[in-house]
Amino acid sequence: MTLFGSGKVSVKRQMFFSVFTDWQDLSSIFTTVLEELTSIASTVSTPDINFLAAAVKDARNICCYGVGREGLVMKALASNLHHMGFVSYFVGDINMPSVGKSDLFLVSAGPSYYSSVSALALEAMRLGGKVIAFTSHKTAELPFAEHVIRIPSQTLAPSIPSGVGKRSPEGSDTVSFLPGGQGSILHMGASYELSLWLVLECMSVMLRKKCKVGSSEMRNRHTNLE
Repeated sequence: MTLFGSGKVSVKRQMFFSVFTDWQDLSSIFTTVLEELTSIASTVSTPDINFLAAAVKDARNICCYGVGREGLVMKALASNLHHMGFVSYFVGDINMPSVGKSDLFLVSAGPSYYSSVSALALEAMRLGGKVIAFTSHKTAELPFAEHVIRIPSQTLAPSIPSGVGKRSPEGSDTVSFLPGGQGSILHMGASYELSLWLVLECMSVMLRKKCKVGSSEMRNRHTNLE
């Protein structure tokens, strides 16, 4: 039997480590992802984010919506805003109120169009609500939003034609708006989803400081049924 510290490695341990020798190093992947997210953040308009923060601060109710993993990011935003003391909801929740004037509707449409996002946003506008949309697309018009915040990254290809976009080297299922149209190291629309999450988290920090919301206040609004 080979003992640890003897300077020898058992055959079983050699076999164990050899299984992982062909895997790419986690640290190098992590570094590449952070570099990509940093480059994306540098392209997001600061005035746009200031406009968003002010709109949230002044809204009576903030209603959030998105589909798939984008929807999870929008749910996280609704949760953040609730903990900071804003009246916020995610569309589809049983306690979602009626929408009207002085309300804000925040929607995510990474590829620039989803049928459900468009339908709900247009209805919110008809009812008098203000609609702000987030998208990865750099040029597409979003007629279902009064204000568009663009986070140029990689996302799924839109289901309808929406302006000029470069197909990712990974294939026709994604469209990249990264510098030079290069593809993301991340799969599908994760580049956009992570960027959106980080942008909204940073906006939440801006709001928390502007409104002087302490961490203890936020903790008191957090559920204790966990």
